[in-house]
Amino acid sequence: MPRNRKIDIVFRHKKGDSMKITVAYLPGDEQAATAALAALRRLHPDGKVRKSDRHPPYLHIYLTTKQ
Repeated sequence: MPRNRKIDIVFRHKKGDSMKITVAYLPGDEQAATAALAALRRLHPDGKVRKSDRHPPYLHIYLTTKQ
């Protein structure tokens, strides 16, 4: 039986007009997370991207925008 693939995307407004976008996913879901990041980068090309594996088993990609 195939496992349900899932990524979580959370938008948080920071001080001013900046926003922090978090993409959380499991190790088998890299392709979906990469596709989500590519779509977000098209919307926010000047955003700063950071990847983290500090909360196993989940992996995170953070996109911080400045607008």
